[in-house]
Amino acid sequence: MSPQAAREERQMTNVVIGAGSGMGRAVAELLAPRGRLIVADVNGESVMAVADELGDDVEAMTFDLTDRSSIAALVAAIGDSLDALVVTAALSSSMANGRKIFEVNLIGYANLLAAVEPLLHPGSVGVIFSSESGYAAPATPELLSVLDEPLADDFFERMSALGLDPDHPSLAYSVSKLGVHRLARNLVFAWCAKGALIVS
Repeated sequence: MSPQAAREERQMTNVVIGAGSGMGRAVAELLAPRGRLIVADVNGESVMAVADELGDDVEAMTFDLTDRSSIAALVAAIGDSLDALVVTAALSSSMANGRKIFEVNLIGYANLLAAVEPLLHPGSVGVIFSSESGYAAPATPELLSVLDEPLADDFFERMSALGLDPDHPSLAYSVSKLGVHRLARNLVFAWCAKGALIVS
């Protein structure tokens, strides 16, 4: 069976994280006609309203990027094949303290992407939203080395050792978004080996 025929035989499953409002909702509206869609957001009420508006083949989940059990539940809901994953969820510098921003914007992204990797197949696509703010971060080799291991147990300690305050919200936002750039760069080879694409 050709990859195209296998794709057509398989049920498509697309996922939008942060679909309760804003960019995530807009992406969900575009993906809804393309097959099974899971919309997820930390605001369960909002994302359920979005699912109700988009149609019968749209499933809503209350989802927390900082909670590994929430990630596991999402992976189980997807099934054995992921077609598209779009992650727009994030915290800005006005929404939380620095560590919480890192936990959502970078560490949460890294945990989610690691969890969905077994579900990739030829044609899978990942889009992880970053920001031009990432280009304002001090992209020194030392910082990039820390950002390349966002799941390290000593992530915050290593950042502090560079003289950067991980509790500072504005710094956390720009550095976490630089980290999203790095995530896409570092995962591209593993994804491409499975015939999948990832971009930020």
